[in-house]
Amino acid sequence: RVPSPDEMLAQGMVLAVGKQLPQNELRQWLTSAGYHSTTSVQLPGEFASRGGIVDIYAGDMPDPIRIEWFDDEVESIRRFDLGTQRSLEALQSVTLLAAKPTVKSNS
Repeated sequence: RVPSPDEMLAQGMVLAVGKQLPQNELRQWLTSAGYHSTTSVQLPGEFASRGGIVDIYAGDMPDPIRIEWFDDEVESIRRFDLGTQRSLEALQSVTLLAAKPTVKSNS
């Protein structure tokens, strides 16, 4: 069975510029949602963390995103090009869906 769109959104995480969210909470959520930690994102379903930056390549997005923090506050969210690492577009918010969503049984 495939999760419904509502189930997928319920398992997701919304990130927004200005939101208070410790990086370790996002990394824990990414791991529990089926993302794999790497040194540099290359494929959908991966994330990389270094300093005040977390890169995430979600399977439902055409490009990976880079999230920068100031302390525990999300300072910026940007789509970036894998090859050049250059920013493509600044975003105010993004909804991350689980890489491996869980399906609730009907039993």
